[in-house]
Amino acid sequence: MNYFAYCIYNDPQTFSLWANNGDVLSRQYAGTNALKGDFTRTGERNLSGLMKDGMNSANRYYLNQFKDAYRQATIDLMTGQPVSEELLAVAAANTSGGEDDEQERIIGL
Repeated sequence: MNYFAYCIYNDPQTFSLWANNGDVLSRQYAGTNALKGDFTRTGERNLSGLMKDGMNSANRYYLNQFKDAYRQATIDLMTGQPVSEELLAVAAANTSGGEDDEQERIIGL
């Protein structure tokens, strides 16, 4: 093994850089940090990492069920892909009922 490879595999900063890169990619794709980031950074699993992974998994489930239709419709529109009526309906349903509707309900409109 050459010196460069030795430094990469034995340098803690490299593991941190790798884990941070994984977090950025995961946030872009899934909306949350990467799972098992504690293992990538330290080489061992611990309870706090397990709890963070549980929270990230729950957040991913929520985002997938309630928010991703709007994101997918936006990506399809920006890339020139046809957007199905079903996807538009789901995206519209997920974005309606925001603060304006809540304010109207409170003041009795």
